[in-house]
Amino acid sequence: MQAEFLAEELAEVGRIFHFRDEKVQVFIDKHPDTLPLLRMTHTAITRHFSSHVRRIDLEAAGMWGDGTGNELFVLIRCDLEADAAVEMLDDFDHRWWSFASQLEDWPIYIEVEYAGV
Repeated sequence: MQAEFLAEELAEVGRIFHFRDEKVQVFIDKHPDTLPLLRMTHTAITRHFSSHVRRIDLEAAGMWGDGTGNELFVLIRCDLEADAAVEMLDDFDHRWWSFASQLEDWPIYIEVEYAGV
């Protein structure tokens, strides 16, 4: 990928997601070709979860990640109770993510978290 394109993609991903830890950058440095997918994923999540989304985070260490920067978690912080959030995530997976994630075998996972009202 061209350096200018990557810089633009990284700036956009940094604008639309909240990076929870520095290992997110390690993951992106290892897998820069995931940037367009991450950008599209944000759009798809926002469309699917609608007004329930409070923020979408990326994490590669901490509670979700293995701490190495080899896995990336997209965490949908929403105002839905656990059962409703998991049901909506399952629907999102069935309608979009299961297809989009087949483009490549990247270690990217999507989860939901309760963010309160």
